[in-house]
Amino acid sequence: MEGLHKQVSKAIIDNINKIFLNDNPAKLSKTLEVFIALLRNKQNTKPVDVELFFQDHAKLVSKMAKHETTYCNLETI
Repeated sequence: MEGLHKQVSKAIIDNINKIFLNDNPAKLSKTLEVFIALLRNKQNTKPVDVELFFQDHAKLVSKMAKHETTYCNLETI
């Protein structure tokens, strides 16, 4: 995910959190669960995992910056 972390602003994360607070759309939640699963390299993620990752913009961006696509095993992908 080289460089993509630079495109994720605090405003974007705040807007995503606002969407979840107001509507909690299932499709967005499921999509972000897949994203977090890839960041964690774990197959089983839940909405609470998304909530935890999206609580802190700096931590999310830091995790994205450190992540290598080769880190993910094929089972997770």
